[in-house]
Amino acid sequence: MRRGKLVVCMGRQSFFATLKKELVHGCAFETRTEAYDAISNYIENYYNAKRRHSAAGNQSPINFELANSGQLAA
Repeated sequence: MRRGKLVVCMGRQSFFATLKKELVHGCAFETRTEAYDAISNYIENYYNAKRRHSAAGNQSPINFELANSGQLAA
């Protein structure tokens, strides 16, 4: 396995571990649609928007964008 592929796999493993720990474990979804909706909502409204990411200096993506918007426009 090439090094670049390993880094991608590690990122995916980290994401799925976080998803399972913060949402899936302890939930009993009655249908596949209910699980899909809950996971989609988690990703869109929490993981992508509010959760702090180490790659963004432990800021949420929104705060990172606001802090760096002047640098991006230049």
